[in-house]
Amino acid sequence: MPQKKITICYYISGHGYGHAARACQVIAALPGDVKVIVRTSVDSSFIIRESGRKVQVVPGQFDTGVAQSDNLTLDWKKTFKQVEEINRKNSAGLLDETDFLRRHRVDLVVCDVPPAPLEAARMAGVPSVVIGNFTWVEIFEREAKSYPEAGRLADIWREEYNMATLAIRTPPAFPMAYFHHVQTVQPVARRGKNIKTALRKHLGLPAQQRLVLLYFGTFGDDQLKVPSLPGITFLSFLEMPGEVVMLEPDHWHFPDVVASVDCVMAKPGYGTIGECMANGTPVVYHPRNDFAEYPVLRKALTEWGGGVQLSQQNLLNGKWAAAVAKAIALKPSRVPSKGASQAAKLLMDLLD
Repeated sequence: MPQKKITICYYISGHGYGHAARACQVIAALPGDVKVIVRTSVDSSFIIRESGRKVQVVPGQFDTGVAQSDNLTLDWKKTFKQVEEINRKNSAGLLDETDFLRRHRVDLVVCDVPPAPLEAARMAGVPSVVIGNFTWVEIFEREAKSYPEAGRLADIWREEYNMATLAIRTPPAFPMAYFHHVQTVQPVARRGKNIKTALRKHLGLPAQQRLVLLYFGTFGDDQLKVPSLPGITFLSFLEMPGEVVMLEPDHWHFPDVVASVDCVMAKPGYGTIGECMANGTPVVYHPRNDFAEYPVLRKALTEWGGGVQLSQQNLLNGKWAAAVAKAIALKPSRVPSKGASQAAKLLMDLLD
């Protein structure tokens, strides 16, 4: 009899692109004969493009991000309301989601990092894995002193995450000791090709022109005052105010651009910071003190030696020159970043 094809159902948080970018790298590293179903609210074109393989994308939302009015400001009361709504939806749909896993003959559930599907996996009788550098537990535990609702939600999610068969930590990461079994891999990040010559030719720039990539996320870019700096061309994959060259993501591969610019200016998020570290590209970042993961990322940047911090005030006022010059002068090393292939192997080992 022919052997049954292995099916993995991958649940991906849909707020921003960081979780999806990391998940797609793991999906790309899985054996080609593994069937992958992706459950997410992220646009299917992004999942297909970034994973570079055939995947079945079934829309679904199982957690919600922290509500933000812009890239720097969090709204906790709105967040709690959204979380309560999604939790009610998950509870009401638990039996349906369990049936979904059974109908599609799913062998393994992977989450980055919504916790609710872990209960559906347990009810369907299949193993489950969480892949990430932190979860909702760290985020809401941090706010518990100020908001009792946060502590209650953290307790609920800690119990749900406890249902996972395995947690795979992708540094820079929290300890996540509330999981029963934890394996740590290298950072999940892509090394790009140096396309600096092609970029400059496409843009009609001289060889001495410095290139700086901007990525501040999808919130509040209109707050920024992008300065005009002599000898520097700013690039972005998103619409930005000021003299910024827009790159088409379908034509220019993000890790190739990161590997080719002189520095990156970015919010300190896992995906962008990881790509900079993997490619040895210095990064200018601004503080995000209200974000639970920021201390871990800041520590990693400090130890790496390729990060330059820019105050939020100077970021918003366009006073970038000194920080950009300092970053361009740095020569940080490339950090090992084979976490995607290591995580994929752990998933297959679990099924074996």
